[in-house]
Amino acid sequence: MEAPAENTGQEVLGSIGWLVDRTNQQILGSVWLADNSKAITCAHLAVPFTNFPEALQVNFPATGIVCGVKEIEFHPDFDRWMAKRFAGQTQLIPAFELISQAQNVAALKLVNSLKQLDRDLLPRVNAALSVPPPQGETIVSGQAGRIELTSVLQTLVNARNFGTLVLLDERNHILARLFLEDGKLTHAQFRNSRNEDAIYRLITSDIERFPFHFTPQTQTEAQWCTFPPIEKSTAFLLMEAYRRMEELAQMIEQAGGPNMVAVRRAANINFELVPEDWRPLAAYVWNCVNPEMSLGCLTRSLSFDAYSVIGALQTLCASGQIALERREPAAAGASLPLEMANDTHLAAGDDVYALGIDPKTNLPVIMRGFIVEEFWQGLDQHQVTSISLPLELAGAPLVKDGSVIGIHCGPLVQEIGHYGEGFEPQLMISVQAAQTCLGLNTPQSIAHSGSYPPVKEAAGTPAAISQGLQESTGEQARFTSTSETHNQLRDRIETRELNAPMQAFNSLFGSIKGAVDSFKKVPPPPAGQFLQAQILRQSISSEKFSKVAENTEFQNGDIVRFEVKVFENCHIFALVKSAAPNHPPRLIFPYFQDQDVFFSKGAVVTLPERSSERSGMGKQSIAGLVIPNGKGREEVYMLASRSSLLGAFNIENAEQIVADNLFAICQEVAHGSAITRPAGAIFHGLVSQTQVFDPMEKINVLCLRLSHQRP
Repeated sequence: MEAPAENTGQEVLGSIGWLVDRTNQQILGSVWLADNSKAITCAHLAVPFTNFPEALQVNFPATGIVCGVKEIEFHPDFDRWMAKRFAGQTQLIPAFELISQAQNVAALKLVNSLKQLDRDLLPRVNAALSVPPPQGETIVSGQAGRIELTSVLQTLVNARNFGTLVLLDERNHILARLFLEDGKLTHAQFRNSRNEDAIYRLITSDIERFPFHFTPQTQTEAQWCTFPPIEKSTAFLLMEAYRRMEELAQMIEQAGGPNMVAVRRAANINFELVPEDWRPLAAYVWNCVNPEMSLGCLTRSLSFDAYSVIGALQTLCASGQIALERREPAAAGASLPLEMANDTHLAAGDDVYALGIDPKTNLPVIMRGFIVEEFWQGLDQHQVTSISLPLELAGAPLVKDGSVIGIHCGPLVQEIGHYGEGFEPQLMISVQAAQTCLGLNTPQSIAHSGSYPPVKEAAGTPAAISQGLQESTGEQARFTSTSETHNQLRDRIETRELNAPMQAFNSLFGSIKGAVDSFKKVPPPPAGQFLQAQILRQSISSEKFSKVAENTEFQNGDIVRFEVKVFENCHIFALVKSAAPNHPPRLIFPYFQDQDVFFSKGAVVTLPERSSERSGMGKQSIAGLVIPNGKGREEVYMLASRSSLLGAFNIENAEQIVADNLFAICQEVAHGSAITRPAGAIFHGLVSQTQVFDPMEKINVLCLRLSHQRP
């Protein structure tokens, strides 16, 4: 018997599919094979089809396999009623309320043949998935493309109309809306862009034609106009949008077409080589091309108009930091279940990779990003990542160390800018939620074993796999043509060495683990800084702590903790100097000897995190830092030292002396920044200090400031 053909490394792509609406062949999102008869996707994509799953199909483009959907199994904590309510409303898409639903995961039970749709199913599906058209009197309506849209707008402006022009999809979901008032375009929204940006992004998008309706109304009646109006004249805006659309077509053609792939040619971006005006946008493009992405996929992944995205890319290409190459469409010989991680503990800063296939180009997508927030809005199994993908890749698997650790849900459109510049926050849900949908982890098994049972394996023979897929037709399943089990294949893939350069396709996808290891790089620490801290505040409605913005104004009674990432091996000591006159400075970490440990580089610690007793200090409550009454600012100093300083803090009045010294030293240090000083300067004035530490030892001090006011 001949040995199986060597795996080319592209078999991973055979596990990635698209979720398709059979009634109009629209690609709704992505799926990935979790076992031999089930695929995982986002629940918000499937919930409109709850009553007729047969109207869905799953295409595995790398293998050419097409499957029907027999049943949809939603996560037990996913609120289907609320999701249906949001899906049934006329709203701007993408709908943040749908993407951000808790436990937004579903398992699709696949069958190996497409059941013929009943004759009356199409109208029932359309009726169920369509939303009511815009309410009120419509004086202008029709179909328009992007070029005709500028003429429609100019006509309405010249007639000095007041009202809202909405652009719809075929089921009346709002793609964009524009408000006109007395001969001027004053407000615009397209996806998560507003005003000028929305117009430019809409006109340079890949949407060919759309129905439109113009409804007369005042700005007060148009309740969505809640942001400042457009400042530029309408004539200039439309001319500029048209110019960008025309030049974009030329730029794409000069680059070789939308299927050309941008590939990094440098380890880090060098802004000195980029024109100053392009640097902010170049940062977004650089983070998206990580390590590579097709031009078509890139323009749909970011919340900027395609002209600006390609323009920023051109500056990076001109400086030699990015190159354009050709890639072959995704191809694989079999569709095999992906391995799911048993331990999915993730911390802010951890690297993750998204895998997918772009429906527009059929090219593979692999993007590296990182965990931005471990508990989004305090929810377990919900993380924020920096991975920006097109809407069609919602449901794509996120991997780390060769295993799936999460599901990409989509952009957090209302939180862009909240976490900083250079990337757009995206919601990810832990693979544990998928395992729950598959019945692989019950609360009992989690509580007793601390891990999740492995995916049930089946022999890779066509006969064995067809047993899980076959309907009464007896047709043989086509999921694989190899005799290997998934574990055997995965073991062989993971042991491959990546000998080819980064740009070689087979090397990039030689294995998930190999690709991750090849590009994994720890983000550089801030210059001269041992620690980095994120502020956490206890939610009003629960005991969980959620991350907050750096400029948050706290109030009396707020309870605060700090998530600290360690960039150098050190001991950590946290001291608070309160604005309240009756609150003396105090050490909030460590409180006792057992907490005074040596933290290794890369560690993440939350402090203070529990109540305990400190020797000689009596009972101390350190569940968190409580913001005192009144208006003021809490000074928090985090000392990073190569050796322990706890002995010095046990000296009488040490906290007061150290806090006073640091207050004088750190007055000019910005919030979130650090300064390095000799230990003798920080502990100046303490008796017998030389018996406790070397006064010349350098100590790195991170300064945090929490402003607060009365509620």
